[in-house]
Amino acid sequence: MNHLIETGFIVLHLLLFIAMYKWMRKEIMHPGVLYSLIWFVILALHLIFRFTVLDDLYDVRPGTFLFIFLGALIFCAGSITGGILYEKGKDHHNFSAYPGWLIRVAPGIQVALLLIVLIGLPVYIVKSYQVFLASNIEKFFEGLRTELTYGSETLGPIVYLSSFSYFVLAVQQYIFYRNRTKANRLLFILSFVLALTLAIFTTGRGPILWVLSIVLGMNFLHGKRFTFKTIASVISIFIILFTLVGIALNKGGNIDASLSDNIETSGKTTASYLVASVNALDIRLQDNTVPTYDGDNSLRFFKLLGSKLGILPNAEANELIQQFVFVPYSTNVYTIYDTYYSDFGIGYTLFIILILGFFQTLIYYNAIHSKNIRFSIYYSLTLYPLLMSFFQDMYFSLTSTWIQIIIFTEALILLNRLILKDD
Repeated sequence: MNHLIETGFIVLHLLLFIAMYKWMRKEIMHPGVLYSLIWFVILALHLIFRFTVLDDLYDVRPGTFLFIFLGALIFCAGSITGGILYEKGKDHHNFSAYPGWLIRVAPGIQVALLLIVLIGLPVYIVKSYQVFLASNIEKFFEGLRTELTYGSETLGPIVYLSSFSYFVLAVQQYIFYRNRTKANRLLFILSFVLALTLAIFTTGRGPILWVLSIVLGMNFLHGKRFTFKTIASVISIFIILFTLVGIALNKGGNIDASLSDNIETSGKTTASYLVASVNALDIRLQDNTVPTYDGDNSLRFFKLLGSKLGILPNAEANELIQQFVFVPYSTNVYTIYDTYYSDFGIGYTLFIILILGFFQTLIYYNAIHSKNIRFSIYYSLTLYPLLMSFFQDMYFSLTSTWIQIIIFTEALILLNRLILKDD
């Protein structure tokens, strides 16, 4: 009976995706279309994996499937509202109507941004090695991740280089698509390699998707060819890198194991990463200790900031890394909904999801109509939390990172305006 109910909700998600896809003129990269597609695919895989690689996966209650579907429906409602308000209140400027400082980057700035990452990378690697030594673990990436997650040693201020490199990648790709010279191509490729290297050194596999989502977003906005093949290529590259990094981290494989053993283990681990968060959310919704009504998850950044400034001296906030649960496969991710539900319940969750759909769609429409550097950066970078919505919240949980991205972007535009003021 549970399988029939799950299938019914999968059909509802499919119908929602089809409706959004047709309504949005078959724009697959529209936030509402993407969000509905992601949840249709994840729930379809959840059902398939229960009969194949994850045959012990626990049942999920109908109420949890209903909650997830309402979330997708509300995100789409926010997305539609954002699109309607944009169409009513915004004149659509032509690409050529914008001043030069908003559609191109001064060469000096272009080179300087890349040099910062290039010079900072050796420092990041050296500091990572020092953190690894503190872990007393033999394997580098496993030791680095363990110490960063559970130990006392940190990377210090150089940790911000990773988010800066993602920003630089977006800028370099934008410049290349605006002016396809060999020099710009080389700088774009170099920025991609640097960003990907730093993403791997974070010892998480999510940042790899962030790098690839930037490339995907910029390609959609400015590339000459954007097809389903483009999306399939990005997904294929991500799965390969996801598996290889997992083996290096001893998560879903082992360097010392045989190829066949690694394929079997990594396949099951990847499947668990994709769908076990749905079961974890189901467990959370049955937890009588939540919601806590304290904002320790979604308002974590602001509470910690208040504590630092002395405004909220007794403020506390939860760790970003959640406790593991067993479904029966171990997982510590609970989908995007958990962060908001654990704080203030279902109503708060749906309100936040509505707001996210609204603002992400405003960014989308500004990006596709203006094609200027500001909204091109914002759109390509905010694809990541949308794509990770089945996994965990990357909107409010990364508040400090989003503030960094805004500062980087607006500082770039200000400097650009000063240098290209006569353009």
